[in-house]
Amino acid sequence: MRITRLLIVNVLALVAVLHFTSFFSKDNSVGLSDILASNKFFTGSLVHESIDTVSPQMYHPSLSYGIDSSIDPCDDFYQYVNGGWRRVTVLPQTKDNDKNFHLITGIHTAIPNLYKRLATIIDSAMGVSNELEDPTLRVVKVFYESCLVADSLEADPFKRLRKSSTPVVDSSRKELCLQRIFKHLGGAVGELFVEKLRNSSSAVRMDIIQSEIMKEAMARIASNELLSIEQKKKASESLARLKLRVGIPEEIIDYTGLSLSKTNYHKNIEDIRDYSHLRWIKSIGSIPKDKWAYGLIRANANYIPNQHAIEIPPVWFFPPFFYEDKEDALNFAAVGWVIAHEIYHSIATSIDMTAGRMAEAVRGFTVITSSLGSLDGWDTDGHRTRVEDLADMGGARAAYAAWKATLTSQSGTKVQTSTDSIEGFTPDQRFFIAMGRLWRAKWEGSPPMGSHSAPFARVNATVMQMPEFAKVFGCKAGDRMYLEPDKISQIW
Repeated sequence: MRITRLLIVNVLALVAVLHFTSFFSKDNSVGLSDILASNKFFTGSLVHESIDTVSPQMYHPSLSYGIDSSIDPCDDFYQYVNGGWRRVTVLPQTKDNDKNFHLITGIHTAIPNLYKRLATIIDSAMGVSNELEDPTLRVVKVFYESCLVADSLEADPFKRLRKSSTPVVDSSRKELCLQRIFKHLGGAVGELFVEKLRNSSSAVRMDIIQSEIMKEAMARIASNELLSIEQKKKASESLARLKLRVGIPEEIIDYTGLSLSKTNYHKNIEDIRDYSHLRWIKSIGSIPKDKWAYGLIRANANYIPNQHAIEIPPVWFFPPFFYEDKEDALNFAAVGWVIAHEIYHSIATSIDMTAGRMAEAVRGFTVITSSLGSLDGWDTDGHRTRVEDLADMGGARAAYAAWKATLTSQSGTKVQTSTDSIEGFTPDQRFFIAMGRLWRAKWEGSPPMGSHSAPFARVNATVMQMPEFAKVFGCKAGDRMYLEPDKISQIW
């Protein structure tokens, strides 16, 4: 979306004009581990700080931030969790005058988070005068340098001839060059980003989250009363074959053989393309490694049917999706829900949802998801969004049950959920509040007719289908967020 690109441009422009202190000695060769170890966005208390570019900021360490306490959570849970922030937030002005819909979500803060951290690594590397030992960081640095001094960044060689003046290396050029790095060396930049994740406590915790969710999803298939024995068999086999690509890719790109020029930007682009093509040729006949379909530098999570794989890029290792130094309840509720959502997309491909008791249950489910009304002009249509709504429901239920399992088995991570009240909220209430914050958003205009429900509907429709929610918030018959037991879907 154009608004996303504009946010990224603004963040990168800010990063480009910041003055960073050089952390490196000019007399010693420096490797990737030194760069990352010295980088202030990857060490100390800032390792998981949210770089929030929205005003006012979307998220805050306090769960109470953004809540509208004048709203009963049993009447409208989404507005209860997010109404305070939504009431005072004004969407930023954009140049997209031809657009009739503007949207700000947590994704729009996650993308600048990702880009700013990567840009900081690159800027830190520019403080090193000698050649870098690490080939990945070397090619990124050299390509960036060639971009800064290029007469023109124009791709058309005939148009470039008209622009022969010496370029001015200002904030605008730096901003553009950072974007070109992400475009032409996305694999290298992705490697710099995930290097810090390898063997980190974050990676360990994420492994536990996905493992517990997979276990729970498998158990829920076995206990599902709507599925026949044959359907359970197919669904279980399908889930067992599912490839989980969460954060860290199996394939590592070796840039040792790529030599770039500090003064020839356009030839560098050609050499990068040739190098990638040569790598592909050399890989023919070798043992294939899992290749990410959509790359590392993005914020979307996906299920890829033709590969039967889910991809959760590295950005999901950071707020507002994952917190290294906070309790498991928040992480299972956010990134855990996303992982489980994609898992349930994969399960659905192995089951015929249009026949028998399953079809009847789906019809009942869409009646509920179609009755949520509208908010700020965004209506609900449960028939159009059925596939995504079902994945939301199944994912949230599995994530909640998996989190609870870690509490009883003590197989969770180093930061377990406190049993105490925090900010007046119980652990279960904190789980649901974290779910509601995940889709914190503000919008205006005519929304697109996409396959996903509006943010408010994704939250409200899901918690309504979870009896645990009604219990922990004290919802009862007559409340909008309460469903009678016979209305609770048994699909997942």
